[in-house]
Amino acid sequence: MVKCILIEDRQSVLEVMHKYFATSKLVEIFNGTMRECIQHYALDALVMDGQFAHERYGGSPKKGVAHILRTTDHIPFPRWVITMPPLHMIQASSGFSVIYRTDKKSTLEEDGYVKFDIICKEIIAFNIAYPDARIERIGIDCEISYFPVSNNPEEIIKEIQGMRQALEDNFLLAGTE
Repeated sequence: MVKCILIEDRQSVLEVMHKYFATSKLVEIFNGTMRECIQHYALDALVMDGQFAHERYGGSPKKGVAHILRTTDHIPFPRWVITMPPLHMIQASSGFSVIYRTDKKSTLEEDGYVKFDIICKEIIAFNIAYPDARIERIGIDCEISYFPVSNNPEEIIKEIQGMRQALEDNFLLAGTE
């Protein structure tokens, strides 16, 4: 069964997460830093912002795509890093991609759903293609992943609702746990 460990140390975000994920079978909340979580849990993969991950492990971000990148066993990182999929990109005049976290036409809940639906589908496809290297315990460093994008509790709830629905749709309802 896939288990997501949400890594968070911002108290305002933690309060909302604890309330919203209290009954979730798929999510645990870790109050601390990414480094502390990695020491506490045996993670198969870590979700983080694509720009950082691609700079460190190769490749480049693509709109609407989550990538699973091998960390080449960089200690203390898990074996795999999963990039948070950018939902809207533009090309800057310097030639570098500038990534915006949300599409202005979509709601925070829709953005939360789409981001995590893309990630879930990539994990499912990876686990089918590589059954001996399954990704089952995933750390999501919320701050490094820019999730949630808001500090407003009402907006945080909307993003988290989308995330939870995507996790449930892919790992519980679809029977791919």
